[in-house]
Amino acid sequence: MLGTFITEVILLLYVLVRYSLSPSVRIITILISLLALFQLSEYQICQGRDLELWTDIGFASITLLPVFGYHLISMLTKRKKLLIAFYILSIFSVVAVVFSKTAIINAQCTGNYLVFVAGNSWWIPYTLAYFAILISGILSITVALSKKRFQWRDKDSKTLLWILVGYLSFLIPTAIVYIFMPEARHAIPSVMCGFAILFAFILVFKVLPDNKEK
Repeated sequence: MLGTFITEVILLLYVLVRYSLSPSVRIITILISLLALFQLSEYQICQGRDLELWTDIGFASITLLPVFGYHLISMLTKRKKLLIAFYILSIFSVVAVVFSKTAIINAQCTGNYLVFVAGNSWWIPYTLAYFAILISGILSITVALSKKRFQWRDKDSKTLLWILVGYLSFLIPTAIVYIFMPEARHAIPSVMCGFAILFAFILVFKVLPDNKEK
């Protein structure tokens, strides 16, 4: 957790030094910052430091990740009809996490990941909303790449393809863990953010260089 946090901070500093803060760079710095903040929250929880505070910070961080990812995609696809609705849904989810007494009952550190014990009535709608935003981003990329104006040699098409690869880099391993490791199913947020460091590398070294002029 600490190693992942330090790696993501280094990536963040690299972006801030290397690129000017264009709209796309700002979104990417927010994404990497949220990933790093979640890893820091995990580390602090495993160190036994203010469980309730760091659980709220960690879950708030991971809750906002899909909507900022969708925002980045919408900047390239020009499909922003759902963006405001997704921001409202994400903010509502953050408020529910932070102020609900039954949203997160406990967080247990296993050494490799955190197991979150959540209230059943809250967990299902939260999960549905979370993955709805993620899937909407993937669908937006798929639709955009299928249009004639997005040629495979075009920079926007290449960027969208790399973002899609970035999504799959943490979704596919997480799905494998969910299927074959039932004991880790309550740790899906932790597992997903662990694999998402691959997404951070793709954003920094594949997405940004092709769009630095923009």
